[in-house]
Order: sequence, then structure tokens, then C-alpha cells
Amino acid sequence: MTNQQINVELNAQMSELVHVGDAITRLLSALTSTSDIEATIYELQLAVHEICANIIDHSYKDAENGKIKLALSLTDGNFIADICEQGEAFDPDAVPRPNLEDGQIRGYGIFLVNQLMDVVEYTSTAGGNCWHLAKQL
Repeated sequence: MTNQQINVELNAQMSELVHVGDAITRLLSALTSTSDIEATIYELQLAVHEICANIIDHSYKDAENGKIKLALSLTDGNFIADICEQGEAFDPDAVPRPNLEDGQIRGYGIFLVNQLMDVVEYTSTAGGNCWHLAKQL
């Protein structure tokens, strides 16, 4: 399996998220090692899209010119997404687990990402905030 990387920079606007799905599809288009590649692509798109949507809604909630930088890679059978921005910091541990029995309108994002990915890490420094997502394919 070859190692590939695609870098994408987005304006922090919901209309830009279509580029996330396109980049993941391009990166994984030649991948044939999984039996259900379309489902795998969809799950990866959903996880990365959810993190980017949360960045737009929460990290850049009051900013007009925010940017999101994505480094998407396929390395040794692993999909890796590094998603960085310079908005407000976030505490993933402060997000309560959604109530799956009674349902709710919002609040499933981080839970869903954790279900879809093998690794979900968040770091915040003076230089910005980054998410590291990884999944063995």
C-alpha cells in the first residue's frame, strides 16, 4: 500500500465542508484492501466532517475569517486526519455523553467520532488547537 497525503485549507464556513468529503474520496479512491470501501469512506468523511463542523460552530463561533487546516494521509494501512485551527480552545472531556435512550437534538458529534475512529486526540496550545484522528483500514 502506498503512502499518500492531501493537505486542505478551508474557510471556517459550513459551505466549505464539501471539500472535506472530496479530499477523503480522492485519497482513498485506489484503496481496495477493505471489502466495503464505500462504507469506510463514508464513515471517515462523517468523522472528519463532524470535527470540522464543531470547529466552525464552537471554536470560531464569533470569528469571521477562521481557517481550518487538514492533513489527510494514508500511511501503512492507516487513515490519519490532523485537523488544526486557531479558534477558541475546547475541552472534549466537558462534553457529556449523549442520552441514547431518550434521544436529543444535538450533542452526538464527539460520541460519534469516537465510535467511528480508532484514535481521537485533541491538543490545545498557544499556537492553536489540533485534532488527531486515526483508523486502521
